[in-house]
Amino acid sequence: MSGKAEEHGKKIIIGLTGNIASGKSTVGKILSQLGAKVVDADQVARQVVEVGTPALQELVIAFGEKILNIDGTLNRKVLGNIVFGNNESLEKLNNITHPRIRDVLSGMFDEFRNQPEPGILVIEAALLFETGLNQLVDQVWFVTAPFSVRVERLMMRNELSYDESIKRIRSQESEETKLHKSDVIIINESDHEALSCIVSEKYQEIKKN
Repeated sequence: MSGKAEEHGKKIIIGLTGNIASGKSTVGKILSQLGAKVVDADQVARQVVEVGTPALQELVIAFGEKILNIDGTLNRKVLGNIVFGNNESLEKLNNITHPRIRDVLSGMFDEFRNQPEPGILVIEAALLFETGLNQLVDQVWFVTAPFSVRVERLMMRNELSYDESIKRIRSQESEETKLHKSDVIIINESDHEALSCIVSEKYQEIKKN
């Protein structure tokens, strides 16, 4: 297993990740339907930069008040445009937000492990490895899909051109390194029914073991 955490009474924490347009969120929904508690790390990422938080104040110092909406909330689109393709700005953003996201989720993991009831907690995180969360979970599940399928999904879902979709995919870290660090690989190359069968089979396996 990737994580150092022990399993107590069938309490297992799964880190669910995958590069853009792989179908990670769909797998998360299937796991939720199967009975797992699924937490979206992106929601935690939003919480740590809410109005009045130290993280938001630091972001304004780093990138200027142009990243704020009129009501003082973070304009994620403006910030995204600043950091996209700019490694220095992205590193600055990550240094401000990642430790705080990790702290919140680490506390959530401790609370889950200390509860008397058994269960499976899934943390859905696109940046599981980048934030170091892979070191805090018991298993890493990586969702992948053929390159052509991901391009098509991005074009339809995000209304991007073919070239824009490819640029977005290639801006992320290669899947290869992440695949080697993962415990379970979910290949999402067919329809929803086939994906549900794969996920259900893997889920039942960890419940038995």
